[in-house]
Amino acid sequence: MTLTPHEIAALQAAIPNFHEIVSLLRVVAFYDHRPVSAEVIKAFAMAAHLAEWTFPEAEQAVHRHYAFSPDYLKPGHITQILQAEREAAKRGSAPAYEPLPPANRSTEEGRRRARLEFRPVLDRIPQARHFGQLPWSLRTGRPRTSEEDARRREAARLELERLRRDPGFRGEAS
Repeated sequence: MTLTPHEIAALQAAIPNFHEIVSLLRVVAFYDHRPVSAEVIKAFAMAAHLAEWTFPEAEQAVHRHYAFSPDYLKPGHITQILQAEREAAKRGSAPAYEPLPPANRSTEEGRRRARLEFRPVLDRIPQARHFGQLPWSLRTGRPRTSEEDARRREAARLELERLRRDPGFRGEAS
């Protein structure tokens, strides 16, 4: 449903933070494709007023909700997330976000320190234990020498020669 210019003007006059609510609903609509009507704007504006949402907090709460829940978002979900975060901050159990200092990866020592700092994260993820590692044959710089690999290479070479002799073969990937 598209709002008419008259409805938009009336909502702007009635809702002091109209543009923030509409921006928030655009984020929500990105996730669940809901139509934004005058009623939806009014409902979210009333919840924002009663629960004292700020736009940046509410936007982060929307992202958090959809990161962990497939449920259809209601204003109460945003309020619950914000209340939980505010209570945790009061108790002191929510550590403040502090970005890590940039690692100096231009030196061997900096790369070594970055690997050591990141190792505990990778150790918790089983699939990451082999992340970034090359197969043994590529790490040593020597080609594989097993008989099976040699047979496969020879079969691939013969197939390529046969295709090159084919008059319809243009050498392009299909």
